[in-house]
Amino acid sequence: MAADRLQLLGMLSTSDFSSIFMARRALDNNGVVVVKSFNHAAYGDTDAGTRILHERALLELVNCRGGHPFVVGFRFAIVDSTFAYLAMDNVGGGDMYSLLQRHGPFPPRAARVYVAEVVLALAHLHSFDVVHRDVKPENILIELDGHIKLADLGSAKRMLGRMGMHPPPCSDGDIIGTPEYMAPECLLAQQACEDTDQWSTGCLGTEMMAGESPFAAADGNVETLVINVVHRPIDLPAHDNIGPAETDFLLALLRRAPHERLGSRANGGAMEIFEHAWFEGVPAKAFLTKQVPVPWVPHLNGPADHVSPPSDALVEMAEAALAPSLPPPEDSYMPPSCFAEFCELITVEISGPPTAPEAVPEAVPELPFVTPSFPPAASAAAEDDPAMWSDDEEAAHGEIMPSGGARSIAKADDLDGTPASVLDMA
Repeated sequence: MAADRLQLLGMLSTSDFSSIFMARRALDNNGVVVVKSFNHAAYGDTDAGTRILHERALLELVNCRGGHPFVVGFRFAIVDSTFAYLAMDNVGGGDMYSLLQRHGPFPPRAARVYVAEVVLALAHLHSFDVVHRDVKPENILIELDGHIKLADLGSAKRMLGRMGMHPPPCSDGDIIGTPEYMAPECLLAQQACEDTDQWSTGCLGTEMMAGESPFAAADGNVETLVINVVHRPIDLPAHDNIGPAETDFLLALLRRAPHERLGSRANGGAMEIFEHAWFEGVPAKAFLTKQVPVPWVPHLNGPADHVSPPSDALVEMAEAALAPSLPPPEDSYMPPSCFAEFCELITVEISGPPTAPEAVPEAVPELPFVTPSFPPAASAAAEDDPAMWSDDEEAAHGEIMPSGGARSIAKADDLDGTPASVLDMA
């Protein structure tokens, strides 16, 4: 039997406490995975160490029923002498933030698909009494089939102490998340529950359709942003994508009183969101079984031509997801007490770039010495002056870059009538 080892293939991103790598495990036949690495030797006894332990426990919890179409899958957790590794599915299509940067605001029909899938992913977490608390474009990944995967449970929290179907509020007194998408009660360190994720969904939907947050300050000042979220009237950005139906939908999510928000626990949860007129009567099950076409497929660089019929397993999963049973008991969510219990130790290899074989220099024949001759100075100056070049000489030198190296970039809609965004073709 081959020795178990983890091969790190390349870094994707890094932060103060963790790094994200592409990796491959020797004993795993399912190909490349994405791993989050954490230096437990340096930070194991800190709050950051506790946070990754909880993230591991939550990943196992929300995947205990076999996973969800719109939640990133958990593969394994291992450690070596220095680092702890959380391995998740390799989604492969980038993230929502990059998609917005490339294509700009989405038309409502495109945003509707993404918002619906985010709502269903959050509903899955909420069925386990888990609040995500950091819903933002960077944490929404795009699969190769164009559908989304909600990722990063590092800020998530489970609401323990369920009484029947009514979980208690979740509050640890910490202000966790990204201010631009945080609900007022989170910024004020008050009690929070799954209703905070509905607020974040409203912020996300606004950014998808308008290209900007409804609360961000023009100068980027965080204090002004917090004042906008907590106190000032909520005004959506003016944009052609946001009509009366979109305005009504987004403002229903962005109500400061948590129990008044569309899709709040008090109002029936996610199913109330799909009853809103903005979804035009398309049921949640149609989105959950991927029967609504996605506006962009990475490998096609545009919309898909057709939608495959859902498998029997996906239909059964959809039925269970829309009528979830009670989550596992509280004792199933008990993070390990230390990293020694994280999982088995493993050997980790870091793969560097491939090295080319060392070239053997060929023998250079000796040539007779020839005294070099130099052209007159005027001729050299003419050769260096582009204004003196002939057409053939200019073509040989290639493109002349303006000072500073800046290139003019033509807009996509100026080229042969191509739409400004592939999402406009959806």
